Amino acid sequence: MALLLGVLVAAKADQEAPRLFEDLPGATYHTCGCDFRRLEGSTEGGGKAVFSSDGEGSAVVLVGGKVVALSGKKPDKKCWPSRVGGRCVMEYVAKGYQVLLRLRATWVCPSGDEGESCEVVRLQGDFVGKANAQEEKFKVAGECGC
Repeated sequence: MALLLGVLVAAKADQEAPRLFEDLPGATYHTCGCDFRRLEGSTEGGGKAVFSSDGEGSAVVLVGGKVVALSGKKPDKKCWPSRVGGRCVMEYVAKGYQVLLRLRATWVCPSGDEGESCEVVRLQGDFVGKANAQEEKFKVAGECGC
């Protein structure tokens, strides 16, 4: 019984552990870009963004109440899979910070939509973030588009 109680207490502590990467106060980029939110505990399309970028050029995250600006390691390479299941990787850095997103497309624009412009791809995957000597990993969902 004591062992079970210890496991339950440890599980609850894990759920309440402070997050290294916090929710951004709002979407940062208002033109073309990407926003990703934590997947756990949110519904499709719900929750605040924990990561926001202008594509592959620059991005922002919130760590310790401070907005941190990141630069893309491959700003000329697009993360825009053309089919569901397509994969891509986005990587951003700043002094003392690193964010790696390994993503898979869950929705792409339908083909053959003449006359209608569709410039969005929905993605899910892994977020691996490092801030100084600490690391946090979690699942994300979001979209890139214009």
